[in-house]
Amino acid sequence: MKRMNNFVLVLTNISRPILWGLLTAAFLFSIYIGSQPATQAVNAYRNIAEGCTTADFFIKDPDVLSKSPNSSHPVVLTTAPVSEPATAGMEQNSDAVQSEAAVLEEQVIIPAENPFKVVAYYPYWTYNQIGKVQFDIVTHAVYAFAIPKHDGTLKPLENPKSAEELISAAHAAGKKVLLGVGGWYDNGVLLEPVFKDATSTPEKISRFADEIVKMCNDYGFDGVDIDWEYPRSNDGSWQQYESLMVLLGEKLHSQGKLLTAAVLLGVYPAGYPSVHAAAQTDTVLNTVDWINIMAYDGDNGAGHSPYDQSIAGAEYWLKTRALPPEKVVLGVPFYARPSGVSYESILNAKPDAAYSDTLWINGRQHWFNGINTIKQKTQYAKENIGGIMIWEITHDTSDKSKSLLTAIGEVIK
Repeated sequence: MKRMNNFVLVLTNISRPILWGLLTAAFLFSIYIGSQPATQAVNAYRNIAEGCTTADFFIKDPDVLSKSPNSSHPVVLTTAPVSEPATAGMEQNSDAVQSEAAVLEEQVIIPAENPFKVVAYYPYWTYNQIGKVQFDIVTHAVYAFAIPKHDGTLKPLENPKSAEELISAAHAAGKKVLLGVGGWYDNGVLLEPVFKDATSTPEKISRFADEIVKMCNDYGFDGVDIDWEYPRSNDGSWQQYESLMVLLGEKLHSQGKLLTAAVLLGVYPAGYPSVHAAAQTDTVLNTVDWINIMAYDGDNGAGHSPYDQSIAGAEYWLKTRALPPEKVVLGVPFYARPSGVSYESILNAKPDAAYSDTLWINGRQHWFNGINTIKQKTQYAKENIGGIMIWEITHDTSDKSKSLLTAIGEVIK
């Protein structure tokens, strides 16, 4: 806002005819850009996507579920879908320019918290493992998950006693706990269609937002993390998601609470942008306090969560989408692929595996992030972005000398 005011002060020193001419030209240019069809770059991107095999995509990416990418996706390489398409041929005048300028000046972007964040997901299906959440390192825990229902309500919170214990421990240490909403599936049922049904009308969106905020307040959570896997850029669900996030942002921020979102890595292993990352529109990104990048499950092998792939994802959100560094939080896995076995179980099978990224278990090769890779990713995050996120904290070992969370703490101290 300060930069906008300084800009206006400078403009007041320019003669009125020149001023209006410049503003009108800028506004017309913005309308022209917004109404253009897909560029050659986008067409080239689609051609590449059409030639990819399923193995090129992430396990949890919606394109894998549909087996092949859809070449009709309304995706621009560096721009998310816009909420309202520009109208060609609009008559421009000084009143229109003044109105546009007023809208720009009234926009409020919620600033992210500045300190380096260590975000740890704590799932409801684990018991008596809060001791693994070292709150001298962890800044924010996420209790995962509250489960949505098709009618825009929530199921009763699972294992509420565990949630209360986590909140109590965090608050005693001066740290925060967010309510995670969603996830990939619940008891074998994919939650993507549930989210779509729960937000299919404005009335449902309003009810859903109210339910989420009520549960957040009833248990004393410090905010909400939305884990909709995933809103799509080609079926209208991105608009439903955007409406939900804007409404949640208004309700939560007015109470001094946080709103975050778990998002796709953003790029495919080949390096070009993921189709559905564009569903995280600029409006959503301006609304949330930060994003948690799910930089894992790249595949069932060596592509699970390698360093270079994770950094490419962080760079997509940081540079291509132009997020402030403090709003980008990089996720790291505390488990292996293909089986999903925990890091703790890996060490139980082979105690000296802490500094490796691969291990054979029961005749199958597994890939994970050992201490060295976790430290390398944390160092990148410390120097370039806003934090590290962990899925999930109870997969860590209780042996602090080999703990991955301890390794993170050693880097950021």
